[in-house]
Amino acid sequence: FGSTGSGKSCSVARILQNLFSKTNSIAYRSSIFIFDAYGEYHHSFSRLEEVVLSSIDLKKEMDTTLNILHHKFKNRIEVHKDYDEKLPQIEAYGGQLNQVFMNILDNAAGAISDNGNVWITIKKIDNNRVQILIKDDGCGMNQTTKEKIFNPFFTTKPVGQGTGLGMSISYKVIKNHDGNIEVFSEPGEGSTFKIELPIVQAKK
Repeated sequence: FGSTGSGKSCSVARILQNLFSKTNSIAYRSSIFIFDAYGEYHHSFSRLEEVVLSSIDLKKEMDTTLNILHHKFKNRIEVHKDYDEKLPQIEAYGGQLNQVFMNILDNAAGAISDNGNVWITIKKIDNNRVQILIKDDGCGMNQTTKEKIFNPFFTTKPVGQGTGLGMSISYKVIKNHDGNIEVFSEPGEGSTFKIELPIVQAKK
């Protein structure tokens, strides 16, 4: 009986050790996720194969995002696209930019309570710069919301309907591309997000 009891003790010890390891692993992954929300952009928000810069067609990325969100726009929101026909491809992480567009357009859909419009303009503004404007005619934002919109964990959505990480991650993505992102909005006047990105990334 002594050896059997010892075996059971070892077995229980192994189970507890495995459980502890798994708990630590989950906590570690959570801490990395939170750290990345404040610091570096986490690769899990982009396509895993995109570990290097590649030539990206912004018009294609935007249309891909619109197709994914089609169910939120269908029969409710009209999209007006103004794409520069001579727009060059840019050096970027396409999956990351797709996620930025997704966050902004999803918020636009949420800001439009009934029927409305979204205007998307993509154009070249100088020799090494492109501009993306995404405008909606939704409910708009007050000054407090505008000031906090890119803060991690800030959300105006009800509890359980938003993490508050989408726009903070979008901000980090654009900055990681040496770009800029701004928001212009007034209550009842809709919102406009302006993104500027380099065509060719500076060597680091």
